[in-house]
Amino acid sequence: MPEASPTELRREPRIDVDLDVTLRLSDGQRHFIVDNVSRRGVFLITPEPLPLRRLVELRTELDDGDGPITLLGRVAHRVTGDRAEEQNRRPGMGLQLYPADPDALARWQNWVEAQYDDVT
Repeated sequence: MPEASPTELRREPRIDVDLDVTLRLSDGQRHFIVDNVSRRGVFLITPEPLPLRRLVELRTELDDGDGPITLLGRVAHRVTGDRAEEQNRRPGMGLQLYPADPDALARWQNWVEAQYDDVT
């Protein structure tokens, strides 16, 4: 049986967006560019993904006019350089978002759905 591609294993559709984020880590802050988003996650472009299961605080500014948003995430997926090259994609890491702040998560999900609507 052929192995399913990462795209086929996704629970929710992804959408490419132009978004900068800042992760607050134990050793300071790091800035990342977003490759794509879903209602429950975000994929960040980086040649050096963080370790799996690492908890991070993600902060960004959405274009919804409500100011910055802060979300809690966990590294759930890594694509390292060699693997990225094999799959013809960018290296990085996927963060699963958590409802530490239900209002912020709802705002994120509403924003992502608006992005889906803009491309369909």
